[in-house]
Amino acid sequence: MQQYIVSLTKAGRQEASKPLVRFLEHVRAMPAVEVIRIVGDPDNPKRVIMRAAEDRAADLKTRFGGHLIIEVDQELKLMQ
Repeated sequence: MQQYIVSLTKAGRQEASKPLVRFLEHVRAMPAVEVIRIVGDPDNPKRVIMRAAEDRAADLKTRFGGHLIIEVDQELKLMQ
């Protein structure tokens, strides 16, 4: 399993139906997806940090791709 950051696209920010709230409702019912952190107000989150298998994340990208960005949360490294 990898860790992912989920955030809104420009279209998602303009949508009144709160795509991240719908996303959270969807993934909480899914096996093999773990919500680690919600950034912002739970009723109107700005970002979601989750763990999921690569294939599960790919399915979610397909389902929510027009409104959400789902990308691998990569470790930050300081430049030497």
